[in-house]
Amino acid sequence: RITGVLRDCANQKNKYHYYENGKWSPKMEILEPYEEGCSEVDDDKGERTTPTKYCYCRSNLCNSSPNSNHEGYTDIMGVIMVFNLMKYINSLR
Repeated sequence: RITGVLRDCANQKNKYHYYENGKWSPKMEILEPYEEGCSEVDDDKGERTTPTKYCYCRSNLCNSSPNSNHEGYTDIMGVIMVFNLMKYINSLR
């Protein structure tokens, strides 16, 4: 299972021109682009891929929450690999 994290700020500024009283004028709006919270999107289009989870928040550093996936397969595989490597090195002596 592959887990990737991308943290960035959503573009909230919408700049455009509007026509009023016979002339064009610049206008800027501040928008709320996303609802706060998490949602899983299964947009694999028939491919066998892992689902994508999108989370959005408003406060500073709110994406620094702990990982919601508590699988420790990588740690276990690392310990097994080191154990087997040490066993192999000892067999060479």
